[in-house]
Amino acid sequence: MQDFTENLNDLMFQVIQAIRCTYVSDFMSSYRVYAGL
Repeated sequence: MQDFTENLNDLMFQVIQAIRCTYVSDFMSSYRVYAGL
């Protein structure tokens, strides 16, 4: 059960990192478009 919990934590961390990266890149591209206008 310990291993399962650790794997779950790793998975959640990776998912959060991926979402954060996607969100930040979307935000930056939107900001560039806004700044370019």
